[in-house]
Formats: sequence, C-alpha cells, structure tokens
Amino acid sequence: MRAIELTPTTRPPWRRAAAGSNSPTPPKCSEASALRRGDGTSSARFVLGFLTCSRRMERARMSFLKQRGLSDGRMGALLAISAAPGITPTELADQLEVTRATVTSLTEGLVKQGLISREMPAGDRRALSLKTTETGEQVLDDLIPELLEWLTGKASEILEQERTLTWDVLERLQRGLDETDASS
Repeated sequence: MRAIELTPTTRPPWRRAAAGSNSPTPPKCSEASALRRGDGTSSARFVLGFLTCSRRMERARMSFLKQRGLSDGRMGALLAISAAPGITPTELADQLEVTRATVTSLTEGLVKQGLISREMPAGDRRALSLKTTETGEQVLDDLIPELLEWLTGKASEILEQERTLTWDVLERLQRGLDETDASS
C-alpha cells in the first residue's frame, strides 16, 4: 500500500502534473481565480479543490439519474417514501429539508411516472399519505445496485487507507460547518 503524506506545502495534483499528463484539471470557479490573484492559503485551495470535485461528481451523478428518468430530488423523495410508507408531504419536506412546494412538485412528477401513489387516510380527508407503487419499488430494486456499482467505480483507484483518511478530513470539515451553523 502506498504511503500518504499530506503536508501544508503539498501542491494540488493539477499544479504538480506535467503538461499533457492525464491529471485532474484545476478548479474552474471565480474563487479559484481570486486565489491565484491573491495569496490564497493551502487550506483555501484545498476547500476550493474539494468543492470543484464535489460539483463535478454531483453533475455526473445527476446525469446518471437523468439517463434513468429520475432527477436527484425525485430519487431522494422516492427513497424516503420507500423507507417510510405512508409518510405525509410535510414529513417528507422536513426529511428532505426542502419546502412543501418543492415536495408537491417532486411528488407530482413521481405520481405521473407511476412510481408513487397519494392516498387519503380514512377519517381525515385533509391528510395525504405517500407510498411507493410496485413499479416504484422495482425501479429502486433495479437502480440501487447499478448506482452503487457506478459509485464504486468512481472510487476504484482510491486505496482503503486513502478513503479512511478522506473520511477523517470530511468529518473535520463537517464539524467546522456545524460550529459555524451553531454560531450563526
């Protein structure tokens, strides 16, 4: 297993790579341009590189889902409804951390695709519960293994030691975000 050495002077891969090599491209965002103009710290460069990679991975995942007839939001809603049959739109909005209007739009699309149903529980015509249909469950049964295989392929060149280190780094970044949220 290859040793991992991270130091404050470690340069991003796109700065170390020789011209014409098969290496990652530098972040393409206004913040990265600002760092090149100023005196950006290695921590700031790290976060911007992470954000760039995250955006690219997110675009690739959304493209993967789109090719299979789902958006990111619909996939999240379908998974949540499958995990909690009978969930209300308000509960779904809270779980997905989106507005009730967003849930209405997501569920309308899923109903049109035949992946979920909306039902009114007996005794309360104002309430609405959401359930996946057999088709919706079949879509998940087919899609999840395919998605997991796709995700595994994206990380196939990352060693276990590197994944462990990355998890540690991500947890520390998350704690920093949690502290920022708590002080806001």
